Amino acid sequence: MKFSYTLNLIKKRLVNEYPSLSKYLRINYGLIPDEKNDKDWLMGASDDKLNWKIIKPDSNWLPEAERMIHEIQKNRLFDTMNCTRFSLNNVKEMIHIAKWNEVVNYSDRFPGYLQGTSQNGNSMNNQLECDRKYGCVKEEEWPFKEDFNWNTYYQKPPQEILDMGQRWLKDYTFGYDGVWATKTMIIEALKYSPLYVAVYAWYKKGMLYFSVNKPNHASTIISRDKYICYDSYDPFIKHLDEDFKIYYVKRIYLEKKSDEWELAELRELINDGREYLIRPENKGMAYKITENGLEYIPDIKDLSEDIAKYMKESPKNVNEMLRFLTSIKKIKWSSEDFYYSLKK
Repeated sequence: MKFSYTLNLIKKRLVNEYPSLSKYLRINYGLIPDEKNDKDWLMGASDDKLNWKIIKPDSNWLPEAERMIHEIQKNRLFDTMNCTRFSLNNVKEMIHIAKWNEVVNYSDRFPGYLQGTSQNGNSMNNQLECDRKYGCVKEEEWPFKEDFNWNTYYQKPPQEILDMGQRWLKDYTFGYDGVWATKTMIIEALKYSPLYVAVYAWYKKGMLYFSVNKPNHASTIISRDKYICYDSYDPFIKHLDEDFKIYYVKRIYLEKKSDEWELAELRELINDGREYLIRPENKGMAYKITENGLEYIPDIKDLSEDIAKYMKESPKNVNEMLRFLTSIKKIKWSSEDFYYSLKK
């Protein structure tokens, strides 16, 4: 892997000096071209499962890109060849910022070798379907570390991590469709999401990047006003030539599901005297238990007057506070498995 990465760097330097060599030197960043799939939706075609709504009327995702946690797709040992996963996750992370003001960092390693990435890379369609099948987990749950090599990076996650991905699918509706790669359609599609695309990477002249051959890299278009791209190589924000060629354009749909609950199980909790549910494994998220579902409580101090009063008195330490809370029968301390068993 280290040799192929070094070879890519040599090729890149040659092409930067002599662009005509791009016809003969294939620089591999991890994209395997997609085959045409007649089952793919095109923007504007009917898909009743996805309720597309305009998020950015100005078609400009640069403000969201500037708030991102910038990540590069390689470490000092090797290149992951995982541009198709990094760029897809970048789209979803920007949607989180725009729609819910949440800075989320999804794991680009997940779900290990199950995403199907080889040393030649992967296709965009494979990664899209990977999200449908395995869901997502956060970077902190399945991280990319500096001392990883190819085998450790792409190892299969344990079942508990795979289960987290399935829980994500219960929380979110994920989808996508294709977009004609014309200026008009790209501008329109950018109103709904950043665009998951294939490009030629990366020939730079002056301050701009130019497309000099067929696509070899997946990336993310964030603005059509003087083409701007968000990428998994530094610099993360790249300004492209006006005539830069874009391929395999996809817009991405991500929406939080309206919660549907197993009401019979909630009634059992109520009959047992439980009024609140807390998820200690997920940052202590708290909910009020009602016969119609769980109602999220943003501040744990709002659980009840007794608890609020106690917490205002500043307990001596966290353990003292937890002992007090545990002693209250009205609270159900929930594992993540139990919490998701309450959701339909």
